[in-house]
Amino acid sequence: MTPQWVLLARLDGLIARLGQAQQAIATEGQNTRLCKRIREDLTGRLSEHTAALKLSRKKVAAAAQVLQHAWSDTKSSASVRLLDECLLYLQAARSRGSDVEADLCEISDALFEELGAKARSVSWKSFSVFAAEDSFDVLTRIIRVRYPVSGVWDIPVGVHEFGHFLSGHLRQQSEDGTATLAFEDYKRTFAPPKALTEDQTLGPGIEWSSWLDEIFADVFGAYAAGPAFAFSCLLFRFDPSSADEESDGKHPSYAKRAYVILQTLRRCNNEPPCKGKFGPAIKLLQESWEAACQAAGISPEISERLKNWIDGQASTFYYWLKTSEGGLLFSGWQGAEDKMSWLGSPPDSPGEFTIAELLNTAWMCRLKENSNPDKLSKNFIKLARKKTENHDR
Repeated sequence: MTPQWVLLARLDGLIARLGQAQQAIATEGQNTRLCKRIREDLTGRLSEHTAALKLSRKKVAAAAQVLQHAWSDTKSSASVRLLDECLLYLQAARSRGSDVEADLCEISDALFEELGAKARSVSWKSFSVFAAEDSFDVLTRIIRVRYPVSGVWDIPVGVHEFGHFLSGHLRQQSEDGTATLAFEDYKRTFAPPKALTEDQTLGPGIEWSSWLDEIFADVFGAYAAGPAFAFSCLLFRFDPSSADEESDGKHPSYAKRAYVILQTLRRCNNEPPCKGKFGPAIKLLQESWEAACQAAGISPEISERLKNWIDGQASTFYYWLKTSEGGLLFSGWQGAEDKMSWLGSPPDSPGEFTIAELLNTAWMCRLKENSNPDKLSKNFIKLARKKTENHDR
């Protein structure tokens, strides 16, 4: 067979795959809310991309010979990204039934939409999908949520993943009026201090760019979701018995991440309108995390050298968020406190609230003596549905 025949066969195969994806996302039985928010846009992008490939095929068929660059259409990242997004969309749209986990995924989407609406650097037009672990898919801009979701207490952790999304688009305005991608530029030129690369307390093979990603996302989590993010991480998700472990070279230890989160909350505690109000929560988090680590036989302490370096990174990232994304700073602590009665007996017609605010309310209630976490989670879902119901309209 000629090279032209081989190339046409590959293009035909790719066009057929895109056609099958279009048929699949047009089928019935998908989550109504997700369909209304996502499917029309995804269908449009599939159609446009398929039309472009068909035009390329027409040119190849009419050409006397196959040009070298023509093969790029058969392996374009745009095709891979679209097909991957279709698969994740179908997974999400078909798995969101009436079960509690699916409802919590919808509420996570509402939280991300709130954050996107306040952000200046990005807009959020994506969704979350269940996965084995929390992560952010850079290609499709889809947030993976750990399955199953253990009630409301898992949701704040997703704000960390939104931080990964924001970091690549965070813009800093220069004095001359130009804007730069502050975090991306910083990572590109970053070189770890020699003292750190020689630090014997650190494991080998550290990917410093990944460390910066994780530190930024933790700073953002505490910045945008307040103490709720810290409670979910330090009291619910971080394992004290492995607080000092760094197994993959990409993630700082839980002890280092806990330090980042607590330091960020302290900075937030100096900002109005919550100035001074996070103090008791910070004290409780610090003492509870240290006690849990010590009970597990692990020291939560990190070296002063590492503290200084980590705090320097966190301080820089906080400054960028404060100056570029001031609207994302969590400011609903008093509102969260005022709504504690809601989670005991949800009102039929609650007033205005945000998901981030209600997440902090839930943790405030859980930390009370003799609280019922399951009841609190169910009442949270009942209230938060007031937000997700907007997707049905």
